[in-house]
Amino acid sequence: MKSKTTDITDIFTSKGLTYQQKLFNLANVAERLLDPRELLGYTDGNDVY
Repeated sequence: MKSKTTDITDIFTSKGLTYQQKLFNLANVAERLLDPRELLGYTDGNDVY
């Protein structure tokens, strides 16, 4: 969880990304944060996060 919040702050503080790139990157982080497999603790051993 800590690494994901670090990802968010890195995205916001990055000066080399456009607004569209920041939104796209934030959407990717949100997808990882809200992944139901991770929230429920389910893995089949082949998941790569």
